[in-house]
Amino acid sequence: MKYYDLKTKKFASLGHSAISGNVKKGVITTSFVNGIVKGFRGNPGEKKATLLNDKIGVITLNNEFGVFGKLEKINNKNDLIAIEKIENVHTGKAEIVTVINGNKKEYFDIEILEAKNQTVETIKGIKFEVTDEYLLSKTGGIIQGMSGSPIVQDGKLIGAVSHVLVDDSSIGYGVYAEFMKVYT
Repeated sequence: MKYYDLKTKKFASLGHSAISGNVKKGVITTSFVNGIVKGFRGNPGEKKATLLNDKIGVITLNNEFGVFGKLEKINNKNDLIAIEKIENVHTGKAEIVTVINGNKKEYFDIEILEAKNQTVETIKGIKFEVTDEYLLSKTGGIIQGMSGSPIVQDGKLIGAVSHVLVDDSSIGYGVYAEFMKVYT
């Protein structure tokens, strides 16, 4: 989950569509990461996870920017941070927040290589490189299952992981948080 509004209980997640086709509705649950298939050149790798049977919300929209819906409960309100405006996002140090073991969220270092000054909604406005040695050793960089992982810069939410460069899984792309917010 990437975006959550405390007042309306609406959420945004992923940064790209969940399933191609006409699937528009569903439920959201928590998951548990059982293992990692490390990425390498030409193969982005993936998280191996089990979906748990604890429904926490419903999905009402699935489009090119992600999945959107309403939460019935939120596990930890202390994890919530403010969204940064697009014009304040800059190149330099940042972090992604993701789970690579169990259900423990961890922060990993990245370097923002490009922050496009966009006014039109697109899903690849942020280009970044994974610089965290631990994450690189475990996953090879960005792997399938990291989509929607928050991108945090200067203590604020700037976006979510949306894509990986298949030829170099240390390079990823993100969608701006402000663009996902408009669908909630």
